Amino acid sequence: MAGKRSRRSGNKPILKKNIIIRCKSKMIPVFDSDTCERFLKKEHTDSNNNCKNCKNSF
Repeated sequence: MAGKRSRRSGNKPILKKNIIIRCKSKMIPVFDSDTCERFLKKEHTDSNNNCKNCKNSF
């Protein structure tokens, strides 16, 4: 019986985890890939204007 259980559990789809961060200016949780019109660039970050590179994120 153990063989059947292991085969069934191996068929689960791989879930992609989204990183959720908080925004000080919006006061709401946002995803790391979201963009904002009130973007303030952090020092030493990527050139993308998304929330994970914003000074308001924590």
